[in-house]
Amino acid sequence: MRIPKTGHVSRKGDVYSTVIERVFLDRYNDGDREVTFSREDVAETAKILGHALPKNLGDVIGNYIFN
Repeated sequence: MRIPKTGHVSRKGDVYSTVIERVFLDRYNDGDREVTFSREDVAETAKILGHALPKNLGDVIGNYIFN
């Protein structure tokens, strides 16, 4: 799967999806049962993708935990 390095995304959920997917794919190794990352990883990935940093980085992760 190819994830764009930059680009405009209009919906917050789409931004979160793009960021969390990129974080996951950057850290996942075949066979992993757990993928660890930090809030700084989320912030750096958002910046690399050209997205404004979410005001609450926990919202990015929480969007997937609670939905």
